[in-house]
Amino acid sequence: MSSIDISDVIPIGDETVDENFEGFLEEYEDEEEDEQIIYVESNGQTCPYCLETGEIQTAGTVEISDGYAFQEVFCGACDRQWTDVYQLVGFNPTDV
Repeated sequence: MSSIDISDVIPIGDETVDENFEGFLEEYEDEEEDEQIIYVESNGQTCPYCLETGEIQTAGTVEISDGYAFQEVFCGACDRQWTDVYQLVGFNPTDV
């Protein structure tokens, strides 16, 4: 399996990650809207390409940048790969 470079998905340069993330969503919204909806609504448990469940596997480590996290994943059924994109939405306080 070849590695996905996070900068290929969300290039980080002069723009902020937020601006790049917004561009990412706009770019893929029209082309892969159904696949995005299927994947997100299944909480990342259904392959957006072959629709198999239980075959999603992570690869590599989680990369974190400016409130976003990225992780390479692939489907063991169809061998397609992509990068999950997570956004920080809050925190849970813990008792010390």
